This record gives sequence, structure tokens and C-alpha cells, in this order.
Amino acid sequence: MSAQASADFEVYGYDMTMTDSVAARLKRELLKVKGVTEVNISRSDYQPEYQVDFDREKLAMHGLNLSTAGNYLRNRVNGAVASKYREDGDEYDIKVRYAPEFRTSLESLENILIYNAQGQSVRVKDVGKVVERFAPPTIERKDRERIVTVSAVISGAPLGDVVAAGNKVIDKMDLPGDVTIQISRFIRRPAGFVPRFGNTCHPDCCARIYRDGSTVRVTDLSVHYYVLPAVCF
Repeated sequence: MSAQASADFEVYGYDMTMTDSVAARLKRELLKVKGVTEVNISRSDYQPEYQVDFDREKLAMHGLNLSTAGNYLRNRVNGAVASKYREDGDEYDIKVRYAPEFRTSLESLENILIYNAQGQSVRVKDVGKVVERFAPPTIERKDRERIVTVSAVISGAPLGDVVAAGNKVIDKMDLPGDVTIQISRFIRRPAGFVPRFGNTCHPDCCARIYRDGSTVRVTDLSVHYYVLPAVCF
């Protein structure tokens, strides 16, 4: 079986909007290089998700705090372990959570009840706001820096020529101040190889995907992103 050569260009930068833009521009330019048959970007498309922005002042007015509200929401969406089931020496968690029709739409999430220490209830929509946003499914890091890899598959041209052309492309690009590009490696892969980029959960805002493609994340209006996760597998 013949082999294909591949060159990986690593785009470093904290701002994901900038690095996404740079990676897309680099891909377009690399596709114009003779011998480059395919270009892949390691960062997947952004995914839709529901986020709950709790208002601390409204929570306090109802005798709640962010931790309590987040736990109630997470347990109703993700489920809480109520008991164990044992059979033939194996043990399984028994989880209790809302039925799908009560936790998979924006309106149903808004109407989830949260209880304070006095047993009084309040709906999510009365202490926060449920919004649908788009979030990156993966955040990769190398040497503690955020990175997105642009991989050029090479066929029918000398590897060195393509790498030199790639360097010229990078030299001509007007990069933002905190974005850099490095050529990582050159490897040979079996013909027909399709790169698979693994998922790396964002350590600051971990969220899982619903089976219907959406997610739920609990946030706080006083901060920019993640405070507590409320997720559904």
C-alpha cells in the first residue's frame, strides 16, 4: 500500500475566534499549494447548547445560592443516584431524573423548580435566564497553550517543496499579535488514512452533549463563563 505524507501546522493563541479565523485562512491557502490534496482542522464545529445564567441577587431574594441552584438543576437534568441495583455480583447505579420532555427544551428548563431550605419553590426562569449558545466541543492544549492543528495531506509532490510553500504562506499572513504558527511535524501515513482528532474537555467549562445535540451549562451573570455544570449523558 502506498503512503501519504502529511505536514502539521500548529496555530497557537488564547482567543479561539482569532485562532479559528487564522486556521481557516491557512487551510484556504494551503489548498492552493501544489501537491496538497486535503487539509484538515483539528477543532470541530461549534455545537449548540443551553446555558443557564443565574442571577445571584435573585437567588438570594429566594433564599438560594448558586451552589444549591446548580445542584438542583444538575440532578433534574443529569440525574441523581437514588439507589444501587445488584445482580450476580455486579452493581449498577439507579438514577432518578426528569423525563426527556421536561428537560430537553428551553421552555422545560425554564420551568424546572428549585427549592430552598424552607421548602419554598421557585422556577429557574425567575432566578436566571436560559439561553441557547454555541460552544466549541474541543479545546486542545500543548505546553499549556491553546492550539488548533491544521494538517495538510501531501501527494504527488516532494514534501520539502510543500513545506517551503507552507512557510511562505505563513510569512505572508497578517497574524494577530498573540497568535503564532509553527510547523510541527512531517509524517507518512497509509493511503486513505483519515485523521481523527480526539476530544479534550475544556477545564474551565466542561459540558457534555445531549443525545439530541444540545447541552446544558450553569453559569453566573457576574462572571464570563462556567461556574457549575449541569449536564446530561
